[in-house]
Amino acid sequence: MLSGGRGLARNPFHFTEGFGNPVGERETAERALVRAGQGEPEWAVGGSYQVVRIIRFATELWDKDCFRRDLAQGFEAVQKRLAGEAMAKYLLTTGGGYFFVPPPGDAWLDAVAPA
Repeated sequence: MLSGGRGLARNPFHFTEGFGNPVGERETAERALVRAGQGEPEWAVGGSYQVVRIIRFATELWDKDCFRRDLAQGFEAVQKRLAGEAMAKYLLTTGGGYFFVPPPGDAWLDAVAPA
């Protein structure tokens, strides 16, 4: 995917990264440097701020409830979580949803599109 000629990447949460990135050096400087009249302290004018975001992924927890490890068991786990809900909105081919292959046979079709 491209935005302004630049590539965008998806993070592990499947969100698109890079939409707010500046295009060129001039825009980078304009957005990064503190200028007079912006309501910042006088000592900050000409400088910039650094923002740090720490993200901790709980992959150990995700791996404990993996729907793809054992397909039959995964399908059963999804069924239990979504009891009483139509499953069509959860069976997405890309982004979000649960990624699993239904078990053989047609018995599971009623769960996707109940009558």
